Amino acid sequence: MPRYNPQQTEKKWQEKWEKLSLFKFDPDTDKPVYSIDNPPSFTSGSLHMGHALNHTWIDFIARYKRMRGYSVLFPVGFDCHGLPTELKVESEYGVKKEDRQQFIETCIDWTEKAIKKMKKQYVQLGYSADWDQYYETHTPEYRSLVQYSLLEFFNKGLIYRSEAPVLWCPKCGTALAQAEVGYEERPGHLWYIQFPIANGDKDKITIATTRPEFLYACVAIFVHPEDERYTHLVGKKAVVPYVNRSVPIIADERVDREFGTGAVYLCTFGDEMDVILQREYNLPIYSLIDKEGKLTDLGQEFAGLSAEEARQKVAEKLKRDGYLVKVEPYTHNVLVHAERATCRTPVELIPVPQWFIRIKEFVPDILRAGKEINWYPQHMFKRFEDWANSITWDWIRSR
Repeated sequence: MPRYNPQQTEKKWQEKWEKLSLFKFDPDTDKPVYSIDNPPSFTSGSLHMGHALNHTWIDFIARYKRMRGYSVLFPVGFDCHGLPTELKVESEYGVKKEDRQQFIETCIDWTEKAIKKMKKQYVQLGYSADWDQYYETHTPEYRSLVQYSLLEFFNKGLIYRSEAPVLWCPKCGTALAQAEVGYEERPGHLWYIQFPIANGDKDKITIATTRPEFLYACVAIFVHPEDERYTHLVGKKAVVPYVNRSVPIIADERVDREFGTGAVYLCTFGDEMDVILQREYNLPIYSLIDKEGKLTDLGQEFAGLSAEEARQKVAEKLKRDGYLVKVEPYTHNVLVHAERATCRTPVELIPVPQWFIRIKEFVPDILRAGKEINWYPQHMFKRFEDWANSITWDWIRSR
């Protein structure tokens, strides 16, 4: 008996399936319709095991439903989303975004080559998508649909422009959605900085921070209302070293009394909690970090240094002048650009003009709709619920 030859046999059946249009969706049939919301693949250049695994699961369902008598809507497409393509073009072709025309042309060329290769690989996998329901997210037709949708959202009051802190990747030079970032455990230090109390008061207050360079953007110090160490200081003001301003000492129950000294400073913007508290207490905003991840003129003699470079130099200055009272090793979670394995750059929160789509106000509706869906497996609802509850601000669309 001859040995099975997958290259020959699979090619024969793939051509047969295509000739018979077995996977074509017929909207006019009397059969019940089964629709699959098929996520488009990023144009990464080649399929990998993740593609094969995820899309095999989807393909199983499509084939099963066809055998059960359904007309299956199983579209297929490619997400020509800018960021993955930009990273490939910069790393593999050495073309920089500053050379705009060549960069755009190279991105288009890369995308077309990647799609051609990946389409062939999907066919080789035996993927039973309906290629007549094919789309690419960079075509004029698709862009028109997106633009139409955005205009509809705008007319409904769901889109607005605002100068607000956004998650920004200094390496990729782009704003990020919350789904594109994640926490990564990294070694660092905890610096203990002493602040004098204003108006001749002899008292002092010591805060603990992982980012001493943000001293120049300090707008408040927070303590827990039940922390007896600081109740006598609540309502007073602390003097920010090297900066000609005093900041309020505020009591808020969200402060972790066990972290550091139990006193933390709010800077614009060191983390997402800073964003929340700044809005709630209507505190001023100082822009310390620019789009390249460097200190602005607000950082005085450290302007132009990267945040990491400035961190050590600011700490040295504080120590020299008697404001730094202690330093200790500290492993902590750092927010990074996690969606792209080639990046992993720490994310900064910087206030820049952006377009936003309102979504936070719809979280209760999202959760309510989720509870009406049958989930397979059931535990995936918990992942959906955690995702919905993690939405802390509206969706950034400028990128």
